Amino acid sequence: MIDPNVRRQLVLLSGGVLRELIRLSQECCRECMLELELASTKSDLVIDADILAAAVKTLRNQFARSLGSQLYELLVKIYADFTPPDAQSSEFLELLHGLYVLEYENDDLWYDLHPLVTDLLQRKQLLTSST
Repeated sequence: MIDPNVRRQLVLLSGGVLRELIRLSQECCRECMLELELASTKSDLVIDADILAAAVKTLRNQFARSLGSQLYELLVKIYADFTPPDAQSSEFLELLHGLYVLEYENDDLWYDLHPLVTDLLQRKQLLTSST
């Protein structure tokens, strides 16, 4: 039901967060349901790159809707440094709780942007090659 390359992409796009993997998968299923409504005789539907692209677009736009310009600046700083300027600021905590920023812990505690948020910043040309 899922193209093997798409399975890999789903995992990578989730940022390693199970909840995000489920959310991406759920959005892919919504896209499949739409495909089935449009072509009800189609019996070989699988989640392929086109369905994943549509799901990613929907979720990326959901992230974009609630970001203000100040939060974009903060996201760029976090992307560049893997750490927030102030981990206790209300803006950072809002981004962390909304899963715009993901927290990772191995030898050290560090942060990175959700892969869809990184894509959003790249599309807005807010990330340069030196960032």
